[in-house]
Amino acid sequence: ADVVAWLFSLANLVGVDMEEAIKKYRAGCPKCGHIPCVCEETQQ
Repeated sequence: ADVVAWLFSLANLVGVDMEEAIKKYRAGCPKCGHIPCVCEETQQ
């Protein structure tokens, strides 16, 4: 729980909207759709 709180605090400091980030990546990478992302693997 401390790590999550730290992450949210850091995101807040640099202006990242964590709610939007979670929505964007909830279903996986927005580009390839996989969890974890395989974009690098498919580009080789």
